[in-house]
Amino acid sequence: MLLKDVIKTSWEECGKPQRVLVAFSGGADSTALLVALHRFSAENAGIPCIWAHHVHHGLRANADSDAAFCETVCKKYSIPFSCSKVHLSGFSENEARTLRYEALFEAAARADADTIALAHHLHDQTETMLMRLMRGTAYGLKGISVMSTRENGIRLWRPFLSVSPEYLREALLEAQLSWQEDESNSNPRYLRNLLRQDILPLMRSHASNMDEHFYQASLTLQEENAFLGSLADDFLQKHGSLLPPCPFLDALAFSSLHPAMKKRVLHAFFLAAAHLTDSPDRRTYDACAAIKENETVNLPDGRRLFHAGARIHLVLPGVSGNLSPLAILPFKKGISNGIDAQSIPKSVYESAVLRTRQPGDFIIPFGMNGKKSLQDYLTDKKVDRPFRDHLPLLCKGQEVLWVIGVGASEKMRAHPDDSMNVLLHYPGRLIMNTPSQSAIQEINTKEF
Repeated sequence: MLLKDVIKTSWEECGKPQRVLVAFSGGADSTALLVALHRFSAENAGIPCIWAHHVHHGLRANADSDAAFCETVCKKYSIPFSCSKVHLSGFSENEARTLRYEALFEAAARADADTIALAHHLHDQTETMLMRLMRGTAYGLKGISVMSTRENGIRLWRPFLSVSPEYLREALLEAQLSWQEDESNSNPRYLRNLLRQDILPLMRSHASNMDEHFYQASLTLQEENAFLGSLADDFLQKHGSLLPPCPFLDALAFSSLHPAMKKRVLHAFFLAAAHLTDSPDRRTYDACAAIKENETVNLPDGRRLFHAGARIHLVLPGVSGNLSPLAILPFKKGISNGIDAQSIPKSVYESAVLRTRQPGDFIIPFGMNGKKSLQDYLTDKKVDRPFRDHLPLLCKGQEVLWVIGVGASEKMRAHPDDSMNVLLHYPGRLIMNTPSQSAIQEINTKEF
């Protein structure tokens, strides 16, 4: 099959991306990708529209000639070309990769491209899976995907992932096309190069179809990962809250999960709510999966997992939520619930403010005469500690009139004359509820 036919098949399977930025290093793989994409686009009425971008790392003696080669190739085929320089502090593979992707994302944004095409091939998949296995990255064993989407919405497309590098080079030679060789690929200081030069050739000598088998294994693992991921997402939707500043899981539902599924749910939970710069290691996941009431497990970046009894909280220091302004509605009997809808005498509401708790706050609980510290009130109401600093409060000075989502003060008791009252509605989502636990929203269904 011709490379442009490989491109066509992958393009159709991946949703027919329309505006594609090609990561063009000048090496054999990316040269084959760029030329094949160009030919496919030319035969397909200019779709997808393509650009090429070269990232100049500046560390190699041939870096300038690589950039010049890329620009020459693009001029030959009338492909829009851009180049950006990145500055590395050392020889870290991770740093180079991070800066390279940042440069590509910036170039894609300038070109209004929704997809970046990368020249990863069959052997890259094998190397990636082995490296992740060596590092004990269980979730990474599925390898890299033909199409994936980053948090910024940019898709990464790898149409050659099932194609061997030998086939790519043969196609270039048949078309009499040249490429640049990266001398750093022979540097054994990099783990990938060590695998590529010494270990994998020995393995292939004993298993000639090894790379195809790794690729098929990756497809199976990706399918299983997608299935388990969907189960984890369903669990979070039904039994969790990702709402900052207080994400949590329902502890009883979590305790009923299989240990493997607990870790899968935690993985999805952390990805969605914790925004960690470093992934927790296996021991941390084990501790989180086995967490018991009143226990805390420390996570990277100062995050913590805390078991409060009914809920397992992801504590995010320094993160605060937004308070939704109260809606003032005409008073009607039978609507007030003390949770998200509360009657209040107009005279009491005057000069009241919405805020979170402060030292010295107190409340006169509904139905009582004496005041109680807000701390004691929340303890008596069994409000989990992580929620307490983030609950919306309607206050007059240090006196709390309404702990929204929990209960109201005796001062909120309706005036005997209905015309002297108003109804307050808190339209924001209550932080102690999961999405499936809506507050009592009777005011939405009753006429005034």
